Amino acid sequence: MELEVLDTPGHTRSHVCLLAHGDAPALFCGDTLFNAGAGNCHNGGDPGLLYETFVNQLAQAARTPRGYFRAMNTWRATWRSRWIASRATPMPRRRWRRRRALKPEDARITTLGEEKRVNAFLRLQNPRDHRAAAREFPEIGEKPDARTVFVKLRELRNSW
Repeated sequence: MELEVLDTPGHTRSHVCLLAHGDAPALFCGDTLFNAGAGNCHNGGDPGLLYETFVNQLAQAARTPRGYFRAMNTWRATWRSRWIASRATPMPRRRWRRRRALKPEDARITTLGEEKRVNAFLRLQNPRDHRAAAREFPEIGEKPDARTVFVKLRELRNSW
């Protein structure tokens, strides 16, 4: 197996993810990417750098790798960003409610492709997500850019 080290700042100034190439591609992303969420920036991180990591690396990666996230925060730390996404796309909301009862160790392992469908931090071009963010944060205007949406979602998640 070949491991590629990805420089993925944002959660902290110096953070790495590992992309495993081979028969079973996998992304080991530590605290950068969570199921339907993004890592916090409390300990010297920078939401702007995290945005760049998501847009320039994670969103560009192949859809097939399985994602291995830090399980401890899988549900509790992402419920608010899921709520924003669910306001834009009501169907996944039912699935997220069922997941709320899961224990962290029972969290489902998803592919990056699945995350690109449900993770608001990876769907930054979705107009419905932009409208949902604008309703939640009127100060960003009716047509916020992707970076503003990302930073505001990250800000909302800070209050978990």
